[in-house]
Amino acid sequence: MARFETDLSESPRQFIAARHGFFNAPAPGNGRIESSPKRRYNLRILNNLCVAYPLAGSKNGAAAHVAENGRLTLTFLV
Repeated sequence: MARFETDLSESPRQFIAARHGFFNAPAPGNGRIESSPKRRYNLRILNNLCVAYPLAGSKNGAAAHVAENGRLTLTFLV
């Protein structure tokens, strides 16, 4: 069952810290949503409303899609 968080309080922070990886899924204005696996050690929780991780690498459309419309979904598996 999915949970949607709007604030990274202690409970979601602990959940994220216990994961080894996650998927990012940027949503382009036109076209297909692509989901790709990422390693969690690159992810940083900056505060209760902001996380950061590098959008870098070859064939990286994620950075372009986020720049286009600011939409990105992060999925952490149990």
